[in-house]
Amino acid sequence: MTEIFSQDCNMESTIPSGSTATENNLYCSFVSKGPTFQKTLFPGFNLASVTVEQIMARIRLRLVNDLEGGSNANFLCRVRRVRRTNITHNADWTTYDGTNPWGTAGAENTSTDVYTDNQFSYRVPVGSETPGTVTIIEDAGLKAMALAAKADDGILRLLIEPDPAETIDGGQLVSADSESLPPQPESRWPRIIVGSGLSSPARFMRRTTARQAIAALARKRGRR
Repeated sequence: MTEIFSQDCNMESTIPSGSTATENNLYCSFVSKGPTFQKTLFPGFNLASVTVEQIMARIRLRLVNDLEGGSNANFLCRVRRVRRTNITHNADWTTYDGTNPWGTAGAENTSTDVYTDNQFSYRVPVGSETPGTVTIIEDAGLKAMALAAKADDGILRLLIEPDPAETIDGGQLVSADSESLPPQPESRWPRIIVGSGLSSPARFMRRTTARQAIAALARKRGRR
């Protein structure tokens, strides 16, 4: 099992102007719907340390509710993979590098900013209103996004926003450093968790068993 933290910063704040965190810091990221429509962008989970096999076995996104707030249980969030590969710490919701504009403010352009294939939604778990509560997101769409990112440049970039189908105000305030709180411990940082958790010997045994089964089938067919 491998844990991968998001690179640089998460962006948050009101769309479309918004703001960005300072370089190499993670600030609390709020996804909400209402008068202050907000969303967050993780500019990079580097998948170089994991294999396609590990991603296929299991992949999850782990978020921790921030000490400042918490969440509105059952709030519906949507996850999309970001197309832009050159996002810098100077990004905000107007530009992705401090100079060049997003195709649509807020990283909404489906031709230049984000992919729509494999997008999925998740509900903030009931009981997660307490700050410090962990949200684990596991979906076939996340696995497909990671595999596509692995085949591209190996960086998984995610945009999380209120699902258009959501009708209530509220949202999810998640982890890491905050502008008004001391730096949060690593245990609260957003991360991708890759792999099934099986030990190396167990994975080897599973692959060996599969090879043996294929060889046995080939021998059986050869006797026909």
